[in-house]
Amino acid sequence: MAEVRNKKTFAITGMTCANCAARIHKGLSTLEGVSENNVNLATERATVILNERGTIEEVIGRITSLGYGAILYDKAHKESVKQARKKVYLKLKRDVLLGVIFTLPMFFSMLLMLFSLHVQTLMFLHLPITQFLLSTPVQFLLGARFYKGAYLALKNKSANMDVLVSLGTSVAYVSSIIFGLLLNQSSAVHFESSASILTLVTLGKFLEMRGKAKTGKAIEQLMNLQEKRVQVIQNGKIIEKEISEIQKGDCVQVLSGSSVAVDGKIIKGFSTLDESNLTGESVPVEKTVGELVYAGTSNLTGVLEIEVTEDSEDFLLTKIIDLVEESQGSKAEIQQLADKMSSIFVPIVLLIALLTFLLTWFLTNQVETSLLHATAVLVVACPCALGLATPTAIIVASGIAARLGIFIRDAQTMERMNEIDTIIFDKTGTLTQGKLSVENFSGKEENRKILASIERKSNHPIARAIAENYTGEILSVENVEEIAGSGLKATISGKQYFVGSENMMKTLGVSIPKETNTTSVYLTNGEEILSSVRLHDEIKPEAKTILQELVQMKKEVVLLSGDKRIVAEQTAELLNLSKENVYAEVLPDEKAEIVLSFQNQGKKVLMAGDGVNDAAALSIAEVGVAMGSGSDIAIESSDVTFLDGNLKKIIQLFYLSKRTLTKIRHNLFWSFIYNIIGIPIAAIGILTPTLAGTMMALSSVSVIISSLALRSKKY
Repeated sequence: MAEVRNKKTFAITGMTCANCAARIHKGLSTLEGVSENNVNLATERATVILNERGTIEEVIGRITSLGYGAILYDKAHKESVKQARKKVYLKLKRDVLLGVIFTLPMFFSMLLMLFSLHVQTLMFLHLPITQFLLSTPVQFLLGARFYKGAYLALKNKSANMDVLVSLGTSVAYVSSIIFGLLLNQSSAVHFESSASILTLVTLGKFLEMRGKAKTGKAIEQLMNLQEKRVQVIQNGKIIEKEISEIQKGDCVQVLSGSSVAVDGKIIKGFSTLDESNLTGESVPVEKTVGELVYAGTSNLTGVLEIEVTEDSEDFLLTKIIDLVEESQGSKAEIQQLADKMSSIFVPIVLLIALLTFLLTWFLTNQVETSLLHATAVLVVACPCALGLATPTAIIVASGIAARLGIFIRDAQTMERMNEIDTIIFDKTGTLTQGKLSVENFSGKEENRKILASIERKSNHPIARAIAENYTGEILSVENVEEIAGSGLKATISGKQYFVGSENMMKTLGVSIPKETNTTSVYLTNGEEILSSVRLHDEIKPEAKTILQELVQMKKEVVLLSGDKRIVAEQTAELLNLSKENVYAEVLPDEKAEIVLSFQNQGKKVLMAGDGVNDAAALSIAEVGVAMGSGSDIAIESSDVTFLDGNLKKIIQLFYLSKRTLTKIRHNLFWSFIYNIIGIPIAAIGILTPTLAGTMMALSSVSVIISSLALRSKKY
């Protein structure tokens, strides 16, 4: 029996470093009801796959038992999560202000001593009792969060950044009390060190939280597109309702200059709409009766009446938000190294600090100096930068992609993009406009009526083009049967007919006219051709340029088509593609086999299609890209989705993925280098505890700033 899998996301509070995320991951992994879990420090969320034994309460209970807060992150709770984080942000801001007020006088006193300046009215600042009174509020008000975090970590037989900060500042604070107040050795007083460290680390956390909010700005902008209320037309009157009250079949009114709040079909009116929030394309599109519109787009001109076609949880915008959140919460393979390092980082630092104390004491015979060196080691070490190096880059990259109209399922997809050497394009709707037009009809008018009536029963682009071209009487059609990759079989007035491609006619043993270099559809009764239709599909204007750019990037470009070879090769010639890279007359179930054949040659394949009739090929490729329009796209079936099908996005995806992976490696490198250099120079006394605290605070912030730099690039 297949395992029941239920994905849930939880917002977590109280995480301070990568060790916290690792501890929660380990704790959730021990639950029988949890099949998989991923904890993301940057987004402060845990994604959990529950099996049939798992419950939401059990997950929240386990996270709470580890000393962290947890709440289900769903539509109903998102606002409360936002408010909770705002509360934490304001408390951090208050603590930073408090720390600065009490720490600055001590810092000023230290500067006076450093430059041998003696200001009589400020001499009281040098007194141990003054510094004790100034540092104590900082030690216990700002330090409370670190003490609490350290206690919970140690209680759960673990160690994190809170342990390092608490231990380091406590050593400086307590030793200053002992040497300065009890033994009256003012030269051994370092109250300013403990206060400065706590203030600087808290400031670092405040800046880190601001930075993380900026990295997630794209998802916030998408959420802001969701209208809360909508004007509903009932019995000829306009009634305002909450969006959650809207149901399929409701009729809503959208005024000029307003945002579209629902997914639906225009039943009255004509307007120009800005769909750039979804597609990334700035050119407005004209819409009229019968056409689809989507929540999150803007109505620029006329008044529209729209029939709602989807429930709010199935709106395209909702699916996009879910996809972007999933992408931002995912973990790249390269992060595994950082996770392994973080899991042993704090114990190693504690050991180094102890050895530093003992060795310095042995060499100098000075307890004060030994404590200062050990404190600097404890404070300078920063697992946070390691924990933020990858997820912050992924969050920023996902946001950039969303603004471009590119929706990436997970971080692993961006990694795999850097390995792609072969790109396989499905022709229709990917390299071509996907809007077939009827060039010519041959046969009797009665047969045209039969052909159009049968084609109305199919959603295939060719069938839609033929049906839309016919405006006459529609006949009653029975016993419709779709023959994959070939056409339709149906009954009209007791007679059986077949509508389909040249291949279907050959299978039926029906002779056809001379082969043409266009797409043709035939109507037969099984004995002879009754009528035929020739269709044409324009190549996208950017296709030739984009494909040549891919070739220049050393990518092998392959064309798949269900059309006969003469048509497919003609398309390849227009695109400057080699005929050797053309696969024609391909049935839907053969596309996956072709992808697999390239993979068997050691190729890394990107498959680009419409996401509907080539789902198997998209899923088997290293990266599957679904390109289409609105709800015609199956977002769930692909690794990457382009809502407007613009081929330029393929190039943008390559560049963005490459820059993101480079940025992750850059972040990880400097995070490792920071600790590799910082810890030894702290151990030998080059860094004071205050300077060590400054470096620690800046290390995390610098990683976030580095990731945000991705937004300055052009794509």
